[in-house]
Amino acid sequence: MLRINYQIIDSEPSELHDVYLSVADDNNTQFDSQAVTGDIGKNISGGRSNYTITWDIYEDMDELHNPNFFMRANLVGYRIVTQ
Repeated sequence: MLRINYQIIDSEPSELHDVYLSVADDNNTQFDSQAVTGDIGKNISGGRSNYTITWDIYEDMDELHNPNFFMRANLVGYRIVTQ
């Protein structure tokens, strides 16, 4: 398992964010991370100090040849929730 911690700076609880994970190796080969849980996907509420994504890397990959990865949690956009 791989745990990724990130922050959404200056966000408010009324904001909903879309967060996705980009993963690449040293050769810039992109990996599709499907076995992810936590604060990822659509409608992630803002206003918290820390967020966590857990990736079960061995569920997505048959073999791990190169343990060097570059990851980025991508904030796609946000919406204000009104009540």
